This record gives sequence, structure tokens and C-alpha cells, in this order.
Amino acid sequence: MAEKERLIKTFKCTNCGSNRRVVREVADEEVAKGKFGEDLPVGSHQNLIAIFDPRKPCISCPVLMVIRDICAECGTEYVCEVRRTIGQPQAMMPPGALGGQPKHRDFPFSTG
Repeated sequence: MAEKERLIKTFKCTNCGSNRRVVREVADEEVAKGKFGEDLPVGSHQNLIAIFDPRKPCISCPVLMVIRDICAECGTEYVCEVRRTIGQPQAMMPPGALGGQPKHRDFPFSTG
């Protein structure tokens, strides 16, 4: 996997200022048990945003990983972290192009 550059790291809720995050606290319990590494990017949502021109072939492109989590105090969901890495776009067929039921696919590219 490509090295990730951290662009944004928010330690406090943008609404109430708490530094407690629901998913992060559960992940920290698993880190303490040795199941995950400490720099595991966790949150309630992770979006990968590829920055490329789909009309032109490319081998790799910048990818932003936007991580959101939920404040454990007030319930506000907010962006906790944005990381930049390099990914490889993958060709996708439109849903149902080959007949049958469309397949769900989370991301049209990979980061490693």
C-alpha cells in the first residue's frame, strides 16, 4: 500500500469540543488487545475520493481518504481525518450491463 500523508487530523468534535469518538473508542479496545495497529484509520464512514480524468487512461492517481466519526458526547458526526495516498483506477461496468442483478461495489479503485 502506498504511504499515506495526513492532511487533516481533528481531535475535537466540531460541535461540543469533546475528544471522545464512538468508533475510535471501540477500535482502541481492539488495539489494546493487539488485534490492530495503533494507526488504523477507523470511523463511522470512510470515503475514498479518486482525483482523475476518467476519459484518459492512467496508471495511478491521487486518492483522498475522508474518515468521519461520531462524537461520544453529543452524537455529531464530523470529519476526523483526511489522508492522501496514491491509488489505481479500475474500469467499472454500469450496473446490470451484463444482465442479471447489478452488483454492489464500494469503490471504483484500490489503494494498494
